Amino acid sequence: MKMKFIKGIREILSSLKQADKKLIVATSKPEKFSTQILKHFDLYDYFDFVAGATMDGSRSKKSRCYWLCFRKKRKLKKSLRNNYGR
Repeated sequence: MKMKFIKGIREILSSLKQADKKLIVATSKPEKFSTQILKHFDLYDYFDFVAGATMDGSRSKKSRCYWLCFRKKRKLKKSLRNNYGR
């Protein structure tokens, strides 16, 4: 697999996680493959959620993937408020 990443991306992601930021991936690429790619490059654990297209085509538009991420983000925020008073 030949891919290029932003120089220093691991440090950036690590910094964000240490700052207790919730990181979410939204892509129109198939979620299954996106997850595999993130795992292959040891980036998966930086992210709290990955939303991508489904293999059956039921979620194939970017807008549906974004919607799913925003919905998940609201649930994460609510969970944090309930657990940590944020």
